[in-house]
Amino acid sequence: MFFCVIILVVNNKGILMANISDKDLDTFSNSFFSAGICVMFDTTYYCDMMCPHCHYACDTKSRKFMPESEIYGILDRLNEFKCKISDVHFSGGEITTMEEINPGYVRRILSKSLEYKFYTTLLTNGSFVEKVYSDSIIKDLHDMYVGSDGHFFVQMSFDRYHKNCVSNAHKLIGALDKKLQNVDDKKYPLFLIGFKHDPDFRNNLTANPEHLIVENILQWDLNSVGRAKTNNLSNCRDTKTEFIEFCDGDKLKQLIFTPLYPETDGKKLYGFHIMLVFNCRGDVVLSDAHNPENFNKFKTKYKNPDGTIRSLPEITTDLGVQLVKHFYSNEK
Repeated sequence: MFFCVIILVVNNKGILMANISDKDLDTFSNSFFSAGICVMFDTTYYCDMMCPHCHYACDTKSRKFMPESEIYGILDRLNEFKCKISDVHFSGGEITTMEEINPGYVRRILSKSLEYKFYTTLLTNGSFVEKVYSDSIIKDLHDMYVGSDGHFFVQMSFDRYHKNCVSNAHKLIGALDKKLQNVDDKKYPLFLIGFKHDPDFRNNLTANPEHLIVENILQWDLNSVGRAKTNNLSNCRDTKTEFIEFCDGDKLKQLIFTPLYPETDGKKLYGFHIMLVFNCRGDVVLSDAHNPENFNKFKTKYKNPDGTIRSLPEITTDLGVQLVKHFYSNEK
């Protein structure tokens, strides 16, 4: 059973910094530590597309990537609490650009996740279909589809903010479908993900593959973060105000629901999960599910001072303490 005890942090004057009752702390702890965990690896913030909405404001200024050894170490520690991990996603930036300087990077790190039988998803903007290493990546995707026993997925952005995404999606679907034609009678999932405010964009998809099940989904809200905020894009959803109205001044409700993402089948709510983002800056971030102003706020290092990878309970307890202090601190 996954269990942690939050130890409230005391400042150097010996004054308790979190003024929360034992009852509220127990209620939060039971909710926070019982939720499933979606893990995201932001392996790089390098990307050459400069999309106008990019929450991370990715660019070409740095080619920094997470070292493979650190990703393997994190996956090792996650596997110690495998029952808590709902799925593992690998993203960026654009993760496939690593193939230019370290061929096989994507295949190796995703294969490690699949070795542990984590449900593993590659997130991409699809731009690799125009690169010289396109055939190599297509082969790797084929091999992971076929060899993963249903644990591997590909997800591509499909919206008006990603340039050339329509042509890239059709090229990716065509190349994968051709690669899979002589495998078996199975069909493999590929997700095209768009924004809820722009449902008609899905009409740009005309592909009809034989060996892929293409799901064209409206999943994301556009939030006022990163370049979306800088560019003052329209259609940004005010999830902060919605959340404040939902909580109606209840501090405990704010504490409990801040990290929780609802899990639904489109109609029925069946649970909640939290999202932990391990990034190329050495941080693990607890995502705020509602307030864009807390983007990248709740974070800690995923390595100890001696370079070893911290355990999942150590990380989540640290982040839980930060949440409690954020809402119940005597020193704001």
